[in-house]
Amino acid sequence: MRILSVSEAKRQIKSVVEQVGQGDQVYYITRYSRPRAVMLSVDHYEALLQRMRQLESELAQSGGRKYS
Repeated sequence: MRILSVSEAKRQIKSVVEQVGQGDQVYYITRYSRPRAVMLSVDHYEALLQRMRQLESELAQSGGRKYS
């Protein structure tokens, strides 16, 4: 995980997009020192969505019961 301000991200956008696209690098984009956005590859994003759907399905199959 790397942290960049909006102005740094704007200056380095080509490099950041290239790095994100090559692997699992994740950038937190900050504005006024507060996280405002996250940049990650499409593959990483889709894997997260798939995992979320899988967990939702498992939860639905369990009847919504929480495990201790």
